[in-house]
Amino acid sequence: MTAGGGDPGSAGSVNEAMSAVADVLEARAHAIAQQVEDTYRIEIPEYRLRMDDFEEDSYGVTLAGVLGAVAVLRGTTAPLEERVALSRAFGRRRARQDFPLSAVVHGFQIGMRIFIEHVAVEAPRHGALSGAVVLQAVGELMNVVTLGVAAVSEGYEAARRDLAADRWRALDAFFSDLVLGVVSDADSARAGAMGLRSAPAYVAFATPAGAGEIDEHVEAMADGCLSGRVGATLVVIAPVDSPDDAEARARLLFPDETRLVASGGARSGLSSVRAGYEDALQTLELARRLGLSGRVQRRDVLVPGLLASTPTYALELASLLDPLVAADGKSEARLVPTLRAYLASGLSPYKTAAALFVHRNTLRARLRRIEQLLGAPIIDIHLALQLALLARDLDLPVVPREIP
Repeated sequence: MTAGGGDPGSAGSVNEAMSAVADVLEARAHAIAQQVEDTYRIEIPEYRLRMDDFEEDSYGVTLAGVLGAVAVLRGTTAPLEERVALSRAFGRRRARQDFPLSAVVHGFQIGMRIFIEHVAVEAPRHGALSGAVVLQAVGELMNVVTLGVAAVSEGYEAARRDLAADRWRALDAFFSDLVLGVVSDADSARAGAMGLRSAPAYVAFATPAGAGEIDEHVEAMADGCLSGRVGATLVVIAPVDSPDDAEARARLLFPDETRLVASGGARSGLSSVRAGYEDALQTLELARRLGLSGRVQRRDVLVPGLLASTPTYALELASLLDPLVAADGKSEARLVPTLRAYLASGLSPYKTAAALFVHRNTLRARLRRIEQLLGAPIIDIHLALQLALLARDLDLPVVPREIP
């Protein structure tokens, strides 16, 4: 004879045994829920670190899960639509609490494992039906848990998308205010709510908005920062404890050393962020026009910036090179590249020849030709020539001169 009577192994007998097991486990529901909670603390680091935030809420959820599993054994689960809705709501709640989805799924696995262990302990009381009871319990619980995890994941991801959209809207509004110059230290609470860590100073970085995966890396590494797009430019405002920290923060955010990233310099207080933000954008624009790459600071483009602010003077400087440009246009003289390399080497013929992969005699001939066309020794006007090359690199629009 088996407990519950009936044919051993018949569906009715197994269901009766399942119901009997459910009665026992329902009586132990609080103890089982506490065992699950204790296991969370051991196996889920995220739970252990945030126990004060989750303990009361989590216990209620766990107890409801145990009672739900009891209902599965009895075959009295709530309607599918209701279970899916509850699971999605739970997923949304955990997303808003910024609890990792992987930890949520891990919690389901722990609860399932412990409940099955209790079923396995009780099943032998039903003799020959014990194997069938455990097998049926595992199958039915797996179906319910799989559906629950899927619904929780859907709710979680939907909430994360909504939170991201809300954050981007808030960031867009913040950056719009930044452009308008209406951000002040009074906005620190607003900035903090969007994730900007309070700090003695802030540095603004500007870089051409890259492919999605690049910007995703920036977003992932921008802990405590604010990031957003201004047109085709990605702007990041990062907290720093001192100006010396700006370079380290840039390396962390933008590990690709070939990517053009302009820094506006560290500024104290939110009210000064706009100045750093404008410096970063201006530095980025000049660096683009100069064809620069990598991390660029204001000092790197200071002289080109002065030239760009006085275009008439810059065009006059650039015109010093017109004879060389004309000669290069008529032949393969390569006088402008030669002059550029010669100035960059500190006027060293040996370094220049090595950089250009030419014989020293070829280089000497080019330098003589350059001096003939310029009408002066290079050493006497090398500073003006360096400025002329910078002005030429700016690619300023030609302004027609008035004829007196």
